[in-house]
Amino acid sequence: MRSRSARWKQVVAALRSTPLHPQWLYRDPRRHFPEVQILSGEGRLLDIGAGDGWLGQRLPSGWHCVAFDHPEVGRDWYGARPDVYGDAAALPFGDLSFDAVALLEVVEHLERFDVALSEVDRVLKPGGLVLCSIPFLYPVHDAPRDFQRMTVHGLHHLADRFGWEVQSTRRISPGFQCLAVQFGVAIGSIIVAPDGVGLLRRTLAVVLLPIVPVVNLFCALLSTLLPDVLPLAGGHMIVYRKGSRGVAE
Repeated sequence: MRSRSARWKQVVAALRSTPLHPQWLYRDPRRHFPEVQILSGEGRLLDIGAGDGWLGQRLPSGWHCVAFDHPEVGRDWYGARPDVYGDAAALPFGDLSFDAVALLEVVEHLERFDVALSEVDRVLKPGGLVLCSIPFLYPVHDAPRDFQRMTVHGLHHLADRFGWEVQSTRRISPGFQCLAVQFGVAIGSIIVAPDGVGLLRRTLAVVLLPIVPVVNLFCALLSTLLPDVLPLAGGHMIVYRKGSRGVAE
């Protein structure tokens, strides 16, 4: 018998592109990824945390994707079948072997993310690109392997540390949109919580479920009508270009 959580995930996945979905306003790279257009010519891209390999399907012609994922998370939790399994803190690739590296919605799950980024710098050619997205005001997920969040200032600090140049930044679910995501995920989490949460509380969450699309549409409207609230963001997308100074120490 399938679990309540599995049934819930199947239902919400079918509604992903509609306001009925709790995370409708979280524009993750799977649905909105204009940064891929910065890849020109041809080259090799390392996709760390590749999951089901969706990024390899989106690359421009002439680009080859090497899918890489963690065995515990990618294989055991999600059934991913990447090209290579391993730890991002010890990449099994030679120095300067990739023209681009993708870290999309994965940095928060890296237990030693500073070491992992040093590895990214090592395998990336000078002039190569790092495509990175990370949540900010977003609920804990894939627990217990959810270790950190980062502000846009922290992401710029990484550029200084590794000698990378910031090519572009954008916020994911900016302003009031991120508040709608918080509300939707909170209601959904109560519905799929273990039985210990109590029947009354779960029933109340089910009663509140129809409010999710109302909150989504209302917050989307507020984001259009009111001035942008710069400190609020569901996450950040940043593109770095590696300089010529070499591997970070």
